[in-house]
Amino acid sequence: DFNFIEFCTKYKLHSILTYNTLNLLDRLSVISLDKSFQKQTKLKFLVSSQHLIHFIEHNTSYALLVRTLLRTYGGVFEEELRINIQLLKKKTGLNETEIFSQLKALEHHGLLSALFIKQDLSITFIKPREDKYTLNPLKKYVLDYQHNKLKKAEAVVNYVEEDSQCLQNYILKYFGETPTHTCGRCSYCLNQSNSKLKESREAYTKVIKQSILTFLNEKDYTSKEIIEHCKFPKHLVLETLQLLLEDQKIKLTAKNTYKTII
Repeated sequence: DFNFIEFCTKYKLHSILTYNTLNLLDRLSVISLDKSFQKQTKLKFLVSSQHLIHFIEHNTSYALLVRTLLRTYGGVFEEELRINIQLLKKKTGLNETEIFSQLKALEHHGLLSALFIKQDLSITFIKPREDKYTLNPLKKYVLDYQHNKLKKAEAVVNYVEEDSQCLQNYILKYFGETPTHTCGRCSYCLNQSNSKLKESREAYTKVIKQSILTFLNEKDYTSKEIIEHCKFPKHLVLETLQLLLEDQKIKLTAKNTYKTII
């Protein structure tokens, strides 16, 4: 059993790098890594079986768990044994919290000694543990692995910073495929679409401006008359009139009509 957090703390190791290294050793079949992440419990009864039976007769709430332990683990009076909590849950119908609570209470009463272990990982050494013989032949693979990891990281950074092509096409090219069309959904495509929409809107506004100015060259008109003449959507004509006022191309007269500024 291997407590990962304690290991990193003791040797002052970076947890992510350490975990990735363990996974690499597992991939290389140097070790076998079991990521079980569970609590383990070891316990031993400190009193005789007669004393224990007498206790549960007067404290019946502990009877089910104690009797299950006695039936399942015969040597629990002689030595400290590892207890399978999942098996106890199945046999007693109690949940994990209830089991641990009762075990701690029994320990408090001096009936047993219990060791509760939070297991992070379990490691099995597959090859001999002499580093120079085990790891040196794997040096080239490890260096290649590191190089590939860096290339992938660079590709991710380039993807995030990419602003010259469709991002879906960028991914397709990365995996050796040939794109046939843009996706229309990524940030690049949306920006392109918004840019074209903006250009189209600006061109449309320019046409409305010219139409209004040409109409006002004849004489002054009200906004209602301008809207009826130009045949453009009312809200766009009103917005364009406001723009022309701001640009000082037209002005509002005392009669509430618009006229061009020469």
